[in-house]
Amino acid sequence: MFSQFRFEIGTKLRILPLPFVLCFIYFARYPLYAQTPAHFSLQVDDGRQEELSGVPIRNPTLVAGSVQNGPTFGQLYLQTPDLPASFGSLLVGSGPCYLEFIAPPNHPWIGHRLEVDVARTKQSTNSLVFLSSSTRNTRWPINSTVDGAQAEIRTHIVLPKLLNRVLKNEAIQSGLYPVPAFANLAINLTPGHISSLYVWLDLAGKVLWGTNPSTDSGMVEDSIVLPPGSAFALKQGPTPFGLGFSGDEVKTPVVAPIYAGTNLLCYPYLAPLKLSPEWSAKNKFESKTKSRSSYDIIVVKKNGKDEKYALYPWFGFGSYGVWQKIDSINGSWSQPPRYLKMISPGEGFYFITSKNYPSHTFSAP
Repeated sequence: MFSQFRFEIGTKLRILPLPFVLCFIYFARYPLYAQTPAHFSLQVDDGRQEELSGVPIRNPTLVAGSVQNGPTFGQLYLQTPDLPASFGSLLVGSGPCYLEFIAPPNHPWIGHRLEVDVARTKQSTNSLVFLSSSTRNTRWPINSTVDGAQAEIRTHIVLPKLLNRVLKNEAIQSGLYPVPAFANLAINLTPGHISSLYVWLDLAGKVLWGTNPSTDSGMVEDSIVLPPGSAFALKQGPTPFGLGFSGDEVKTPVVAPIYAGTNLLCYPYLAPLKLSPEWSAKNKFESKTKSRSSYDIIVVKKNGKDEKYALYPWFGFGSYGVWQKIDSINGSWSQPPRYLKMISPGEGFYFITSKNYPSHTFSAP
């Protein structure tokens, strides 16, 4: 039985009856610690308004164990209890996978993720894991400092596999098909850059994703993943629709790098992101002052409209500030003052910055 949680993003996000949601469940082998199954539901009342959402749960563990650096570059050993004859057989399915360092708490690699070379690792007959150089790696290259860590391998959340069925059904029911594109999304496919994608049907009725419905033959679905701590923006037709996600609750730190540009983020836990104190430290992000021409901005959606907040330093009040609303056009402080104190579970938000925070880590509540 899945634990159920009630979430609200305005009035958009709430629990749905299981018969009316689309669920994904993966078979898990050799979890390192006891896993807590969880369920997360999203209901969009009007798809014409852009919704920002993440998935604050993760796919269950495929394999877990203790880590040692491998014999050559881009390899490591994952010592697994009761290892079967073929280590690669534990990587069920064909989707992209990542290795995540989850323990011990003071290990230098905790919270980091590395992309797994699934094709090569499936051929492994021992405990050797092959890794890929990727912009999704939160730390690279690996070295002997990985020794002694505990890690788990999981499948990525692939957005087309998650959304295709419900988006297609909604497009047909609302009469949006066969127009060239019936949905558009925004996601960080490259660090600090928002990629705008369209969703459409080909002549055979297959759902395709790409940047230009008129000329594209569609992107490789497995390239459109949603890493932990990230979010996506979705805009579709007027018909309400719901999605349900099932997986494991996240309980360990999650490294979620922030890069100069625009980042789509989501707190990866089944709890609200409380901006004070961790996100309100003056020395963590760029606050808005008269002497500073650039500063960090949080953008949330309220009733389909952008609300922007900057870190007000609160001079004389120690090391912390507060996220205060600013005018969306000229950037001046809004009057009367309004403050952003928390972001709801599963709610995505934009983080706009001119700096890189490559080691930014979400801490468990």
